[in-house]
Amino acid sequence: MKIKWGKNETLIVLIIVAVFGFVFYYGSDYLIEPLNEELEATEQTLSEHRLVLQQAAINEQSENALKQEAETVRNNLPTEESVDQIVETLFDLETATGVSIASINLNGTGFTEDAAFYPAGVSAIHYQVLLSSDDITQIESYIQRLEEVNRLVEITELDILKQGETQTEATLTVRAFYNESILIE
Repeated sequence: MKIKWGKNETLIVLIIVAVFGFVFYYGSDYLIEPLNEELEATEQTLSEHRLVLQQAAINEQSENALKQEAETVRNNLPTEESVDQIVETLFDLETATGVSIASINLNGTGFTEDAAFYPAGVSAIHYQVLLSSDDITQIESYIQRLEEVNRLVEITELDILKQGETQTEATLTVRAFYNESILIE
């Protein structure tokens, strides 16, 4: 079988080659280039979503840490309202006197060997309060006002330490008395 190559066949081959050349040259500009741009935009969106997911994971870890810290604080705080009033009083005195409370730690509850000297129904709770101030008179004022509150509160231990020329720290161990059935306004 012989293939005759004539004018028509040559013209068809030239048209096919021209169409392929046209598609290759202009197709990359009008077909492939928009697809590449869309692919780049999609990759950029994907990377942004990954960053958001990473930030969300970090925030979730921070949120879990905060929840765990809040649970720890909640477990260390008393649950009776009358005892909560004692903590509020300590913070109110902080505001009134200008000292800073660095920490308040629950240091025990109940009475030791002197329980027989107190009336029935009265409970005691012990707090260790760490105060700091630039002026020792503010700490003295805090202690004086603590002794003047309506509730019976006694300071069982007091340590004052001068840090440098101006900074003073005081550690108070406070025993507050309360009756679970009476709230003091």
